[in-house]
Amino acid sequence: MRRATILGMGKRIIEGHEIDIADAKDLEGVVGKPIKMVPDDQGIISSTIPVHPTKSIFAKFELAGENLPHEEYFILIPPGESRTRIGMSEIRPFRNEWTLEDIAHQQQLFDAIGKIAVFGGHVEMAMKKVLITLRGGNRDLLDPTLPSDWDGLEKELRKLCDGSDDVRTKLSAILNDSDEKQLRDKRNDAIHGYWWLIPAHGRLINARYYRPKKGNTQMPVSIYGSS
Repeated sequence: MRRATILGMGKRIIEGHEIDIADAKDLEGVVGKPIKMVPDDQGIISSTIPVHPTKSIFAKFELAGENLPHEEYFILIPPGESRTRIGMSEIRPFRNEWTLEDIAHQQQLFDAIGKIAVFGGHVEMAMKKVLITLRGGNRDLLDPTLPSDWDGLEKELRKLCDGSDDVRTKLSAILNDSDEKQLRDKRNDAIHGYWWLIPAHGRLINARYYRPKKGNTQMPVSIYGSS
């Protein structure tokens, strides 16, 4: 069972910022009441929550059930202003102090994201070296015409995949495989996302805002199982 309850708080320092939290008088009649969670046919959970136009709101999230450990944490819901919807990526988790489970989660998270950052850099360096080799001539890694990012490097490499030899054919296959598995996008999500520093019911939660793409709206949050 998931349950969320609105709480009144006052001003708090959260992640280095003073945030004005709506108190009981700002939310008269709703403080202490559970928020109803409604799952749809696809398992997506939605809810209707009270919001304050200029102040944030604290809600206490709890998970309880048979053979489940009790979990409890706070989430910070931003001011609603004139909006009718608030995205999951705008919600922040909060605890007064880290638990041992939080610290263990953070150590594993930092290790995993660190590996992604390091190996992502190795991939880009390999792409640069291949690009230099295939271009030929007196070029090196300091060549100002070399793209500095994964996307730019991939575009330049694809221009050289003309199938004229075995190396270029294999390179095309590698790039296509990477594109199919969305390696660049997944790396970017991991590096640029806002990872929750609490386990959140055994889940990894990563929120990220995306640049709008014509005809394509990406979900602003990813939730991964602990396995």
